[in-house]
Amino acid sequence: MRRDTIHLTLAFLGDTPAREVERLQALAAQVEGESFALALDRVGSWKRNRVLWAGPSIVPPALAALAQDLEARLRAAGFALEERAFSPHVTLVRNARVAPAEAPLPPLRWRVASFVLVASERSAAGARYRVIGRWPLKQRG
Repeated sequence: MRRDTIHLTLAFLGDTPAREVERLQALAAQVEGESFALALDRVGSWKRNRVLWAGPSIVPPALAALAQDLEARLRAAGFALEERAFSPHVTLVRNARVAPAEAPLPPLRWRVASFVLVASERSAAGARYRVIGRWPLKQRG
């Protein structure tokens, strides 16, 4: 993955009409999450998808609460989301030829102070993510 595409997805909306962007921005502005530290300390793969990922062995409560709040607001507003459980991870490699077993990783610490709404724009060169909006998370005292 290119550095500019590294992200952790809170909720995947798929193809969403441009006319919904304003409504999504208003919805995101209502979310009141707290900032948190995320330690990516394990690596694994999904063989079926040929994806190599890094993720946390312990999900910070503020991350879980943020994802749950956002999902509930999106569903209440009528947006269709995937039914699978939230599994925080950062995709490192797509179309991986070798799928290593899940293993510990020296922790990479990521201070999360905001969340964003992005549009994924696909081309022959691959996906490019364009930030549409950014919302700060409350700093813990």
